[in-house]
This record gives sequence, structure tokens and C-alpha cells, in this order.
Amino acid sequence: KNHITFQQLSWKPILSKSDYISVLSNQFTHVKNKNFSVLFVINESWGEVKNKEIEKDLLHNISNTKQFQQGSIDFSGATVNAEMRELCQLKTSNFNMKSIESGLQDCYPNKLKNEGFETYAIHGANSTVYDRYKWYSQVGFDHTLFFENLNNPTRCYSFAGACDKDIVTMVPNLFNQNNNKKFIYWLTLNTHYPYDNRDLKKYIFDCEKFSIKKESEVCRNLNLQKQFFNNLSKIINNKALKNTWVIVVGDHEPPLITKVDT
Repeated sequence: KNHITFQQLSWKPILSKSDYISVLSNQFTHVKNKNFSVLFVINESWGEVKNKEIEKDLLHNISNTKQFQQGSIDFSGATVNAEMRELCQLKTSNFNMKSIESGLQDCYPNKLKNEGFETYAIHGANSTVYDRYKWYSQVGFDHTLFFENLNNPTRCYSFAGACDKDIVTMVPNLFNQNNNKKFIYWLTLNTHYPYDNRDLKKYIFDCEKFSIKKESEVCRNLNLQKQFFNNLSKIINNKALKNTWVIVVGDHEPPLITKVDT
């Protein structure tokens, strides 16, 4: 007789300690011990450029802010693992995130809730993308704002969803709600590959000044990044963000088909 055995493969994610440094973990003690709120932004496809003059140009409006600090970290991986890196100092073996049942109780939003913070998460894509509707609450977010929660949002194209230029204007209103200390996490969207021109009202980064072809994906990425930082700079001095620490970190380097040296 022939014997046939069937074994079902498990696609339940395995969580383990991240191989990379978390900016949030390094700042956690400082954050929890100070009487201020936090806007923590993971900026999609923001990588470090070799030419520091390019970086200086991108961050010009932000770097004029008081107490501006800058650094860099190493990372290789997808956006979800960048989120795991920052929010939990973890990594996941696969992205079937709705199957996670435990293991996220020690993530930083949960810890900040225990310190009296009110926690929010904002992302312009639909909540079903990477099952964020499920695991964001396990990480420790009291409130979540996704594409389907918005009232007739304008759609952007680099990744289907709401436009970051509209999301950024909502942030001060969240800080204005009651007097609680807040931890507001925002995962940006419109700097996602393939860096769609339709998400740019105009080119505001001078690529040709740095010998970068204007029609290249590198140029589109840099313009989308400068657009993001310019929009962010407009709310930093808003009175609603008084006593707020703004932290921006990239998820991973920008995916590029064309090899460049910038």
C-alpha cells in the first residue's frame, strides 16, 4: 500500500528581535520622562544620499527649526519590518500580520500608554493593507486613521490612497484634542515607488543643479521627498504642536531600477 501524508504549512508570522537599531527605542527613556507630546513619522522611501548638499537642500525648511538634530541608521527590509523595528524593536518572518495573536504587548505605543500618553496612528492607505486594522491595536494605538476613515479624501497615485499633503494638515487638530500627552505615529505614503509625477504639483528640487536627469525616478523621488518635508515644516511651528517633539525616520532606502550615484 502507498501511504500519503499531507502537512499544512504554517504562515503565522514568527516575531523575533530586530537586527537593526530603532530610533524610537534609543529615545524612549527621554520621551517618557519629559512632559511633551511626540509626532513620530516613518517616511516612506527616504534614504541617505551620498551628496550632503542634496540632503541639505531637501531638509532646508526643517533644519531651520530650533534644536534640529540629524543622524542615520542602517536597515534592509520592507516597510512593515521597518514599522516593527521602530515600534517594537522586532522583526517578522512574513507579512500575514492578521495571524499575529501575541508578542506585541511590549511595543513602545503600549509602553507609552502606560506612561499616560494617548496614542494615534495615521496612514493614508486602506487599513486592510498588511492587516494594519488588526495589529495596530495590538501594538498599542488607541485611535487609528486610515483612508476609509477620511471624508472624501483626494487620491494620490504613487501608492493608492490619500495625499500626504492633506494628512499633514490633520495633525494639529489631533494635538488640539484635550490636554493629554499624545504619541502620534504617521506612516507616509506618497513617496512610495514608482514616484508618480501626478503627486507633484511642480518640481521644487532642482535635479539638474546636481547633474540628475529631470525625467529620472531619482529626480521624482527627491522632489516628492522635498514636497513632504516642506509640507511638514508648515505645521511644526503651529501652536498646537507646542511642547511636541517631532521625529522623522526613513523606513528603507528608495527602490530604484536605474543605478545612480547620489
